Amino acid sequence: MAIKIRLSLPNDVYEIRQVQRITWLNTYPNTEIGITVKDIHQKFEIDKTAEGQQKLKEKMKGYQDKNINRWVAEDNGHIVAFCIATKAEKHHRINAIYVLPDYQRQGLGKQLLNLAFAWLGDKKDIFLNAASYNQPAINFYHQQGFIETDTKIPLENVTKLPSGKCIPEVELVKKCS
Repeated sequence: MAIKIRLSLPNDVYEIRQVQRITWLNTYPNTEIGITVKDIHQKFEIDKTAEGQQKLKEKMKGYQDKNINRWVAEDNGHIVAFCIATKAEKHHRINAIYVLPDYQRQGLGKQLLNLAFAWLGDKKDIFLNAASYNQPAINFYHQQGFIETDTKIPLENVTKLPSGKCIPEVELVKKCS
């Protein structure tokens, strides 16, 4: 495997979205809380609409924001993982990190996260959210120095699916040095 990690370019938004879709389908359906594969498919149906295409174009414009950085991992020219991080006045945030199922447990997530850590620096706390039932991701974040906060994430701030169902989330923080 010849994996190459690089800064993301605006045109990557389309492949990033595909990585996100595949990873969500593999991760977020949960019979215990009633989130189905259909719920996840519906989340990504918007991509086929004019509105969805417009949102992707807006994401491309977001590459001009110097407080947001994105990295992708490529295998033979195809994006297989990505990470998005944001610098902010109060604290920093890992907005997203997704690795295709076939590429998980190979160190890509750690490499991407380390690039984000280097860019964000160690002067401010770094926050991220994870699905509360995604224990493999939570364990991974714990291994990278994150701890769960006591913050209860209000429903209006969690990922809402077109069906009205919400993916419950926990907040984690990596304290500054």
